[in-house]
Amino acid sequence: MLHIHSGRVAISGVTIRHGRANSGAGIRVDGGTVTIRNCLITWNTIVEGGNQEENGGAGIYAQNAKVTISGCTISNNKGNSAAGIRGGGIYIPIQYQQTCRYQELSDRRKYRK
Repeated sequence: MLHIHSGRVAISGVTIRHGRANSGAGIRVDGGTVTIRNCLITWNTIVEGGNQEENGGAGIYAQNAKVTISGCTISNNKGNSAAGIRGGGIYIPIQYQQTCRYQELSDRRKYRK
């Protein structure tokens, strides 16, 4: 749905739903400084394919970035692959700087065929 490569980006007050991708079906961040506030991120699906290392984060996938998430509801995001899905709602590798506050996460499942 949204693919951010670099720069300073603020996303606020939007609904992101029904995205389908092999990573970051709702929001994918590959660099920059990104703030996500008061958003609903729901019903996004990871589909099989792509690099197994990057299959994850149906709602939000972020790498090489500073990401702040606050006041968001992240729900009903899922992986649909046979293997290798990481983080149905959010996947941010530990080595990247992030801040998550006041968010509601629900239905944090990953599905397997």
